[in-house]
Amino acid sequence: MLPKDTREEGEGKIAPQMTPHDPSRVHVDDEHDLIYWCSRFDCTREQLRAVVNSAGDSVAAVERMLLKGTADPPRESFVNFPKP
Repeated sequence: MLPKDTREEGEGKIAPQMTPHDPSRVHVDDEHDLIYWCSRFDCTREQLRAVVNSAGDSVAAVERMLLKGTADPPRESFVNFPKP
């Protein structure tokens, strides 16, 4: 006798993942890709379009431009901090 399948409907199934049409390029004219890249880079459509206009549609270039301010925080001088 075979064991009974105890899985409920939907359990164990993986939800379809959204992917861009071309993973190496950011196409802001395609609604599907625009939604994907805005979600991936956590930015607005206007921000993404502006970056693509200035940096090009390469994913690496767009990522560098969007993360430019947060990737390398400004270095502070420790002269003004009190010593322990």
